Amino acid sequence: MPFAQEAADAALGSILVPELPALRTPHPEVERILAEVPDFLGVPFVSPIFQALAHYPDHLTALWLPTRGLLTRPGFGEQVRAVLAGLPAPDAAGIDWADVGDIPAITGYTETFAWPLPKLLTLVTIWYGAVLGEPEASSAPSFPEGAPLGVHPGARNLPIPTEPPTPDLASVFAEIRAEHELPRVLSYYRALGHWPEFLPAAWERLRPIATGDMYASIRNSALRTAEQLAADFPLRIPAMPGDADVRAILAIFRSRMIPALLLDTALIKGLLVDREAMATSAIHPDGTCA
Repeated sequence: MPFAQEAADAALGSILVPELPALRTPHPEVERILAEVPDFLGVPFVSPIFQALAHYPDHLTALWLPTRGLLTRPGFGEQVRAVLAGLPAPDAAGIDWADVGDIPAITGYTETFAWPLPKLLTLVTIWYGAVLGEPEASSAPSFPEGAPLGVHPGARNLPIPTEPPTPDLASVFAEIRAEHELPRVLSYYRALGHWPEFLPAAWERLRPIATGDMYASIRNSALRTAEQLAADFPLRIPAMPGDADVRAILAIFRSRMIPALLLDTALIKGLLVDREAMATSAIHPDGTCA
């Protein structure tokens, strides 16, 4: 991916994404796509990138329909997850985690949220290349037509708390947003606000890693791995009105939002489960949970 172009697109995306209003009446084709996304991703929610792209129905349709079958392909994107093995393990000592949150609920939600991120990063990389109009491949890609497995048994969702965050939690939200250069506080972190003491305690242990050189290196390795995987599927779509906005949305999700979630959910699994959990998943490709 051309770094300067993606950086410029992401800068625009950081302004555009927070300003996108909620869609009250989506385009009928968009509504159908949003309804099937959970079954293809295997999780009981719709990733915010689809909600953002729903404002551009022609783009979402052109990007999603040819590539959705990739999400049913065994092992798709898993090389991205394997990169996470290089992350340092956070120090979980010195606290009884059960005192600051419902650990089974947090672990289950984190496993669910983390499960589709490697394949989603790879998919969005394919999409960004398509809208960017990268050079033609020497041969046409073969996109599979797989049937969705459905939402994985045991997958766990958490609603966003309706109460405002405590001062300590709001401070951590702001620090995470600034450190990862996010356009807003992402839903994963906000949902953990059901236990206001958990994220401040976790971030205290994650901060030395998330602000370090190894974190940045692993993040870049994940992006490069996704690019290598995406190169096998050079999707092409026609130029359409709104291309610049869609590039901006894809760039901010690809370069900042998804990588932040990919690495931070891995670190929290390392904190609450063990080091091996950081680069593996308790949700298996056959639709079962450990």
